[in-house]
Amino acid sequence: MEKAETLIRDQLAIQETPNLWCFLGDVTRDINHYIKAWEMSGHKHARSQRCMGYLYMAQEEYEKCIECFQKSLSINSLQVPVWFTLGCACMAAKKFEEAVRAFKRCVNIDTDNFEAWNNMASAYVQLKDKKKALLTLKESLKCNYENWRVWENLLVVATDCGEFDEAIRAYHRLIDLKEKWTDVEVLAVLVKGVTGEYRDPQGNPTSQYKTRLLELFGRITAKVPSNGEIWRLYAELTNSLETQTPETQQKVLQYLQKSQRCLTQEVNWEKSLDKCMSVGEQSLELADLYLGFSSRATEESLPLLQSAKMMKS
Repeated sequence: MEKAETLIRDQLAIQETPNLWCFLGDVTRDINHYIKAWEMSGHKHARSQRCMGYLYMAQEEYEKCIECFQKSLSINSLQVPVWFTLGCACMAAKKFEEAVRAFKRCVNIDTDNFEAWNNMASAYVQLKDKKKALLTLKESLKCNYENWRVWENLLVVATDCGEFDEAIRAYHRLIDLKEKWTDVEVLAVLVKGVTGEYRDPQGNPTSQYKTRLLELFGRITAKVPSNGEIWRLYAELTNSLETQTPETQQKVLQYLQKSQRCLTQEVNWEKSLDKCMSVGEQSLELADLYLGFSSRATEESLPLLQSAKMMKS
């Protein structure tokens, strides 16, 4: 770097140019050299403002950064990295509408820039426009179908929008990309959505997604069999089916038993108030199921009643 600085200063001694002053600024990280280049060019040198913008970005001075980038882009509007970084600076400064505009310009020039699509979706989320965020994330996936973070964002936004079809598809894709990936909060929302009296954005009852969600839970529990909350949600979903056969009720019982087993196998669960509450609630739920089964069963009645007594005690 010292040799580079010496060489640049030697050239400046022969003839000063805006580019040489920018080169010196690159080597020394001294912003005054970029200002010198800007003034020398008569405020027409895009590179000097761009370099100042990056310097301010590194220093987290976002307002100054935005101003420099805007000046640079007014001279040369085809700088894709500058549009992208401008969008990031606007996000950091909480100027989300300006961020959307910057990322839009970025993808207009470079359509395959999935990061710009993804960040634009994040800006839409901040603006409370989830529908546009979802559409933007779909565009991002066209550019990079293998990026699990984009799929994760799509899953969350789709769930928030009530687009359960998209959410279930995204969850399956996340399992393809990250075998043991889970998001219990999203699963809880999906179960609540399909078991309640709700409608999706197209006006269709969300209960139509029960079968697909059951398939998803079957796949999740095969990959991650040790999560008690997932088994509990699986039981709740199965118990909501309109046709309740003895086989269906047996599955609900099995899933709750597995959930209870997972919870009580956690180390020091009895020392956590929340976990104790969960174990207690599920014990009561299991007891009620045992009692219900015993009223219909014959040979199994006595063991079931004994299990119910144990759960209630």
